[in-house]
Amino acid sequence: MTESVLVGISGKIASGKDYLTTKLVNSLSERNLTYGQTAFAYPLKKECDQIINMIRIRPLLKDSELAAIIAQLMDFEVEDGLRLVQILRPELLANPDITAYSRTVAVRSALQILGTEIRRRQNPAYWTDKFLRAAELSRKDVFFASDGRFPNEMDTIVDNYGAAIRLDIPEEILKQRREGRDDVIYTPEQLNHLSETALDDYPRFDIRVGVQFNASELVDQMLEISVAKR
Repeated sequence: MTESVLVGISGKIASGKDYLTTKLVNSLSERNLTYGQTAFAYPLKKECDQIINMIRIRPLLKDSELAAIIAQLMDFEVEDGLRLVQILRPELLANPDITAYSRTVAVRSALQILGTEIRRRQNPAYWTDKFLRAAELSRKDVFFASDGRFPNEMDTIVDNYGAAIRLDIPEEILKQRREGRDDVIYTPEQLNHLSETALDDYPRFDIRVGVQFNASELVDQMLEISVAKR
């Protein structure tokens, strides 16, 4: 039985990280290998969605009152809760359907504060522990870790478990995506924010692939690297 394989994935700004993941997932499914949610982004977005829902269902409370409730339920300081409320509440007023999966500057800022400032301040190994516990529960899953805001956790993957993969996208394709030809419209602020959190300069990738990669061969490399590291 195949051991769990942890895969750290990075791509350039608006590059097609989802495209890389989709091709990998399809290849894994063909081999009857299952895959896990993104190791850091998924639990982080679940927490952020909880906060968004708490803001949504208490429209009449003052920011300070709402922050105190959120801080108590989520186990962090009231000052941190207030920062998140002040970032997310205007976003909810502008778009009542907003979720933690929305591609907006406010949501991304809230995710970054929640993950890298609040949770890591409480416990530097918070997200690494979540990731490793999830991996230990399976002997046949591939877990994707795909977030440039967590370089320390990426190091854990690269050093001890699976492969860190870099998707290199030609500049002309990046330009098309930035201009919205992939049906995603990015504001200048979003482009700048995404650029700051991308792992373009992360030095420890095991595998680098271009747009026309062979997914089956890539899975073989992932498995070989994971076995070698164990």
